[in-house]
Amino acid sequence: MNQETKPKQQFNLWKVLIIMLLGAISLLIWTMAKPSTPDEIFDDYFEPYIIQTTPRGLTEDSDNYMMGTIHYRDGEYDLAISELKNHLKENATDYRAQLMLGITYLAIKNFNAAEVVLLALANDPNHLFQDQSRWYLGLLYLTDGNEENDNRADEYFEKIEDEALLTRTKDL
Repeated sequence: MNQETKPKQQFNLWKVLIIMLLGAISLLIWTMAKPSTPDEIFDDYFEPYIIQTTPRGLTEDSDNYMMGTIHYRDGEYDLAISELKNHLKENATDYRAQLMLGITYLAIKNFNAAEVVLLALANDPNHLFQDQSRWYLGLLYLTDGNEENDNRADEYFEKIEDEALLTRTKDL
């Protein structure tokens, strides 16, 4: 073996080691940056729905709704569910209360109850909350632990028209 071959072999070995090290670091960063389990995805993407909760003089028919939103805001989800359900007994077509109820069920990961509410809203063209209900329904299907529902998530994400919500689906 001549003297010129030895430094070239050492140089090639360093190249291989550096490439392997960069590959390992890239793989580590990629796995850390992207949530991999349904719970991690849910925790990263579920955001409480922001709603005005300042009572402006409650009336009898809005007491339950307002109290439900206040309990929701305060993280008292069981109380929020109770108030929203009471409100919906008297006002069954109050779409904002239906959306809040679905999101509240989702917040406590009661996926079955959330699905019933959000599915009805997502498929009802008579209100302005279709995109929000489709977003939350898609998130539910993506993170419910049932891989068979992942395609259903995509179906609802594809129906979203709101650009901001549509953009959020691209990250999932």
